[in-house]
Amino acid sequence: MSTPEAFLKSVIVQQLSATEQQAEAIWFSFEAYCQRIIRTEYPDSAYAAIVLDGEGGVVIGIDVYEE
Repeated sequence: MSTPEAFLKSVIVQQLSATEQQAEAIWFSFEAYCQRIIRTEYPDSAYAAIVLDGEGGVVIGIDVYEE
């Protein structure tokens, strides 16, 4: 099974004719973006989730541990 990271890198390489190194850099930028969103808007969350809602999507904060 492919991870989201591996899938996105594969798409970047195939669709944008990027190198593996460029795909890696794009992934890290995307990951950093998601982390900035959860730190700012969801400071108590442990993880970022991407909701693809057909309207452009949104990053939300989640925590797998419920109290």
